[in-house]
Amino acid sequence: MKQLMIDIIQFLLLVVAQVLVSSFVNFGPSVMICFYPFYILSSSSRTSPARLLISAFLLGFFVDFFSNGVLGLHASASVLLAFIQPLLMKIILRGSDIEKQARPGLANSGATRFTIYIFSGLLFHHIFLTIVENFGTPFMSESIARILISVLLNTLIIVLIEFGIFYKK
Repeated sequence: MKQLMIDIIQFLLLVVAQVLVSSFVNFGPSVMICFYPFYILSSSSRTSPARLLISAFLLGFFVDFFSNGVLGLHASASVLLAFIQPLLMKIILRGSDIEKQARPGLANSGATRFTIYIFSGLLFHHIFLTIVENFGTPFMSESIARILISVLLNTLIIVLIEFGIFYKK
């Protein structure tokens, strides 16, 4: 019950923070700030796939709804990320550590593995988000640059959030 309350609070805080940042901070068309995938990527391996997919859909839907975006854009990218999250955990994080830990993080996985895990998840998320957002546009070179810049910046933001809030050593 305690973990459920923590998850709900984290969910709500990330939605509010994402909506505020997307409403008031503008880096231009070349950078998109999306740190809400941190909720999906920081979910425990013990979280049921159905709960993860539903919460990812709701997370993306609320971000779309409150940021006046295209409904379903962030929701679909979030569901894709929730779908591949268990696979990323098995490939990048140590298998024995996945079963023991409550959630993936700097303290459990180490800085390098955690950063690679976040980077990989954000790369899938941003590629899908950019393809769906720019469906049919021939500006592939700008899209690739936008994806790389955004993924690097968002990885840095998420690692700093993880270090500042959850890392206890």
